[in-house]
Amino acid sequence: MASDVIKIGTKVKYRGCFGSGLPEIVEVEHIERGESVHSKYGKPVDSVPFYRREYCVFDLSNGHWCYGDQIDSIVH
Repeated sequence: MASDVIKIGTKVKYRGCFGSGLPEIVEVEHIERGESVHSKYGKPVDSVPFYRREYCVFDLSNGHWCYGDQIDSIVH
């Protein structure tokens, strides 16, 4: 849904290995929003609209980080 927001603490389904891994459910621990798609560094933010996730890098509860396009969905 377009109005969904990813916040710190949100559970998401993501794919590791730059999107080629098996889906895994994790919790978002930190978000940085960059100026362009796949910016590795950016400005810390508390939330981002789901449709703008590709501009972000997320630190996850499994000890990994991912680009926004590796996140498939928000787990409700």
